[in-house]
Amino acid sequence: MKKLILSALLLLCSSTSYATILMLSPNIQLVPSPPDRYVVSAGEGLASVAARFVVNPNLAMQFWQQSIYLSDGQLPQVHTGDIVSLIKQEELFGLQIKQGRDVKLLPAERALIKENKPPVLPTEMIQQFLNRPRIVTDDELEKAGHILGNANKTLLASTGTKIYVRGLDEMDAEEGNEYAIIRLGDELRNPENDELLAHEAIYLGDAKLVQEGDPATLLITHSQREIQDDNLILPMSENSYNQDFVLSSPAELEDGKIISLVDGVSQIGQYQIVVINKGEDDGIEIGHILQVRHSGGFKEDKGESIKMPSEPAGTLMVFKVFERVSYAVVTNATLAIQLYDEVTIP
Repeated sequence: MKKLILSALLLLCSSTSYATILMLSPNIQLVPSPPDRYVVSAGEGLASVAARFVVNPNLAMQFWQQSIYLSDGQLPQVHTGDIVSLIKQEELFGLQIKQGRDVKLLPAERALIKENKPPVLPTEMIQQFLNRPRIVTDDELEKAGHILGNANKTLLASTGTKIYVRGLDEMDAEEGNEYAIIRLGDELRNPENDELLAHEAIYLGDAKLVQEGDPATLLITHSQREIQDDNLILPMSENSYNQDFVLSSPAELEDGKIISLVDGVSQIGQYQIVVINKGEDDGIEIGHILQVRHSGGFKEDKGESIKMPSEPAGTLMVFKVFERVSYAVVTNATLAIQLYDEVTIP
């Protein structure tokens, strides 16, 4: 079993409210027809509130005490007016406590729930995004090599062809090193202000350095698309998909959007890959769980433009983070997920 951080997770929603999520063990039974939400009354504690939702609140308290570790060693407290909601993540239920009183904002607190697993994902799909560049930044482009020509003196090259490459001196090139061959695709821009965040990299194939020099000689070991002069050469990372990561949600997230549907036309579903317009600079980390929401758009009513409510469309899990953008996989989709859908904290 993998150890991962789920909850309690302190989510800072505003300057006056936050939420704590306490997941329930699979063997803790819910009461018949539990409430969707409950407002804490004066004098109630966590155990009495839990009794509104579970058959054996003492078992729930024991589970939380044994498997959740907060910085002060204490379980969260409930107060009059707090709103407690029943939530579900994958196959597990939990209690979300929203506290609306004035508080001093603290860093997000995390707690460890043992003996749980991350979502079951198609690792072969994710692996190709870890090893081969599918997004490149301006800094990476400045250091990229480029194809000057090939040994066959043909317009196109394929597997088994030697190519001549300049610009590898920026990469500490050594014989035997492996590289990815790409060409640039669409620009990835922030839909909020049209700022350029990164470039899409269209993967063409792999090559191995067989002779150093300027130009260096590389052998194409795999070709997925046509390869030609001026295509770019980037180092291929030996990253593996490690499922022993942390599941959590960011403390805050503003103006999150899906800015690219990888290998999708207009809409995608479960286990497909998206790019979001948030990265390390925005506090995004590997293992962050995010919610996707469809914008309701606007509708005219009696000469007035009314913004319609957004609707939840699915869940994402971030698996690779860059400075300003991130890859995420769709772990659950209740609606078809589309370009520029909103990305929020669950």
